[in-house]
Amino acid sequence: DVIVRNINTKYQTEFDLIDKREKMELNSLERMTMSDKKRTEKRIALEAKYEAERDKNHKKQVSDLRKAAIFQKALDISIIIANVAKAITAHLKEPWMIAADIAIGAAQAARVAAQPIPQYAKGTDNHKGGAAIVGEEGTELGILPSGKKFLTNNKATLMNLPAKTKIIPHDKLVNMIYNNALIKMSEIGAPQTTDS
Repeated sequence: DVIVRNINTKYQTEFDLIDKREKMELNSLERMTMSDKKRTEKRIALEAKYEAERDKNHKKQVSDLRKAAIFQKALDISIIIANVAKAITAHLKEPWMIAADIAIGAAQAARVAAQPIPQYAKGTDNHKGGAAIVGEEGTELGILPSGKKFLTNNKATLMNLPAKTKIIPHDKLVNMIYNNALIKMSEIGAPQTTDS
């Protein structure tokens, strides 16, 4: 979790710097003397430039998070190997147990190695527990088995989630918020529109 937190902090700092540079350039652009058409063209080009930087930064973040998850898998397998070695040492006087220790360790290592890191851009009703990538397409709603709710980052983030966690994907979350707003508006008698 410390590695993941450090990765996310590093990239959040990068995102903040990109936003700050963009704001400075846009403010500078507004102070320049030029036609409105030229200013609009330059503003659109600047916004596109910084959006491309954010996208590149986001892709590097996702790559680093995946590397961290792979590292965690390797660490988990190393722990299994150490536990098997310890069990073998304990069973040196019972050679038939050594074979069982090795078989159990191999099965555990194979299970860890075979588990892909779940990605929940489409959501899930039943996370199996452990690492998962959330927020790939925007903020998502997480619901823990206890019923406690949380919002994910709006960028792909590796999280360690308990078993039976539900993830509501970004598009469904947006629809839920929109529908809830319509209900609230109808309760107070406000005019409504369903045109988006």
